[in-house]
Amino acid sequence: MSRHRTGTRAPVDPLDREIRAFESARSQLEAEHLHRWVVFSDGKLWQTFETFQEAAITAREAFGDKVVLIRQVGEPTTISLPTSLLVERPHVP
Repeated sequence: MSRHRTGTRAPVDPLDREIRAFESARSQLEAEHLHRWVVFSDGKLWQTFETFQEAAITAREAFGDKVVLIRQVGEPTTISLPTSLLVERPHVP
């Protein structure tokens, strides 16, 4: 007897959800936020930024280790980054 239910779906990968939301909003983003960095969380545009560093630090402060998508509007969606790339919060004494 099978323990799998018919019609059930595998859980959606959180990053895939953010990518789909970005792709769905792409034309509007390109009209309103061309060349800005955008952060998507929970399938919605959260905020836009001038630089990647600003987007990454602010998103890390707001979301911690939660999966978010950071992309630059109007730029190729695939870039190569070294695996050693880490975004650290500035040290506050």
